[in-house]
Amino acid sequence: MSGVKLSIETNDDHTQIVIRAQTETGNQAEERCYFLDPYQSVEFANTMLHLAEDCGVEIQMQTTGISDVKRLRIIQRVEHVMRSLSNRKPKYAACQIVDVVLAEVL
Repeated sequence: MSGVKLSIETNDDHTQIVIRAQTETGNQAEERCYFLDPYQSVEFANTMLHLAEDCGVEIQMQTTGISDVKRLRIIQRVEHVMRSLSNRKPKYAACQIVDVVLAEVL
């Protein structure tokens, strides 16, 4: 009997995605590693999701919100925009701030 076990992880310095394929046939085992750069791994993951949908699986994406780093970056950008628009009308400043936040989030 043969079987394949796949595992996915990053390398030690988090610059590549490692896909390990362990194949067992009878009493023999073989391991192969495939290395993808982060951009290739995104394409690979998207392709797998689309193929799973083609096979009838319903895919639902869940988002967890924004990271703390991104939140702090948005706060810094808004502070900068507020300083640069301090002499403008509030409605104009509000529009500019909303545009900056949406550009960062979306």
